[in-house]
Amino acid sequence: MSRRALMPTLPSIAAARWTRTRTIAPVVSIPPISATAPRTPRTSASSSARPPDRELRRALVGKSRASTASRSMHLRSRAMPWFGSRGEEPLVGPGVKPRRRAEGCLLRSDHVACRAMARRCSWFWVVLAAFGVVSCSRTDNASREGGAAASASAAPAPPVAPSVRANPPEVEVSHVELLDAYEASAPRADERFKGKHVLVRGKLGEVVKDGAKLVVTMPKEAKPDAPSVRCSARESEAAEIAALKPDDPVDVVGKLVKFDKHVEIEGCVVNTQVKACRVVAKALGRGTCEQDREELGARLVLGAEQAALVCGSPAGFEAWRAKTSSLPAQERAGRMISVDASSCHLTHESLSPRLAVEFSSALARVRWENDVPTLAP
Repeated sequence: MSRRALMPTLPSIAAARWTRTRTIAPVVSIPPISATAPRTPRTSASSSARPPDRELRRALVGKSRASTASRSMHLRSRAMPWFGSRGEEPLVGPGVKPRRRAEGCLLRSDHVACRAMARRCSWFWVVLAAFGVVSCSRTDNASREGGAAASASAAPAPPVAPSVRANPPEVEVSHVELLDAYEASAPRADERFKGKHVLVRGKLGEVVKDGAKLVVTMPKEAKPDAPSVRCSARESEAAEIAALKPDDPVDVVGKLVKFDKHVEIEGCVVNTQVKACRVVAKALGRGTCEQDREELGARLVLGAEQAALVCGSPAGFEAWRAKTSSLPAQERAGRMISVDASSCHLTHESLSPRLAVEFSSALARVRWENDVPTLAP
């Protein structure tokens, strides 16, 4: 049998192989070609009406190959779900357009890729939520700190505590000597006294009011318009000043500010020597104090015994030490006790060893704070 006789069987074989597929290729009926049949001469009309045999065979073979490929893709889709499942269009194959990767998650067949992408998306949202929580907390903290800073800045600042001056007076002088020095040469006197904390001893002239302040005067002479030392006292000294009478011995400690016929001193503390004596009596636990009417200092009364106490400037302390240095050492040890830190010295007629220890311990506890003698712990 010739090859031309076998050709009519190809369409039937292709049709049989496509019976189980979803789409069955159309079967083309071709009448058998007899070997003995007379051939019709080819004319232009016959060739245009029917394609030649070679073209027909090529068409049938191409369709058969396409059908075979489609069937193999259908069978693979059953075994491998990611290539497509039953009832869905194949992902690849003839006639299927290529699609983008993002469209895969829209199909049920790509559930593996969808799960992976869902995991990535879930982690992304978790990280984004954590970042949002941290950002919000930082913003809240910053707002709280900003609010606290704003409230702190809006609140009035606490008053600044005044600095404590822990030194004794720088200069000690009588009111007559101070006025004589300014009358002799005001510039030289300013170099010695102006701007310094001075301890001035004199006799009380009068107490006058200058607005809300009390001014203690110590005139050089008993004349209405005589030069004087005018001391503007602190408010805390009102009770001390009220107990004074004219011509009483008085001492004041304050800052000398100017001289204009009168020496002006501000921030004065009155009767500092009596205050120092009270500190010593408190440390001893006994004794009373009174102002010395002859010299600078106070009298510490211990029953029938008395001791002279002076707490002045370092210069005055050195002057006292130089004055008593000519005395025999035994006499100094039996009568005098001094403490350099507070510029205090005490003189007693007869010091017993026990009394000397008590006096030394008491004098060591005297401290100057803002020109006021106080008791140190």
